[in-house]
Amino acid sequence: MSYRDFRDKVLRCCDCDHSFVWTAGEQSFYFSKGLADVKRCPACRELRKRTINPYREARHEYPG
Repeated sequence: MSYRDFRDKVLRCCDCDHSFVWTAGEQSFYFSKGLADVKRCPACRELRKRTINPYREARHEYPG
């Protein structure tokens, strides 16, 4: 598959239930890396990343 085989999709976030656009470029990237389709909007994905790894923003400031 190539970038041209993908089309922008309007999806609904499984967390906040808002609609968001998953672009053809994002789909191509996820496909090339063997990743699953997204289920969350960009804001909820970022919140989830920070919740899983609270030190994400301050990568060099781990408590220690």
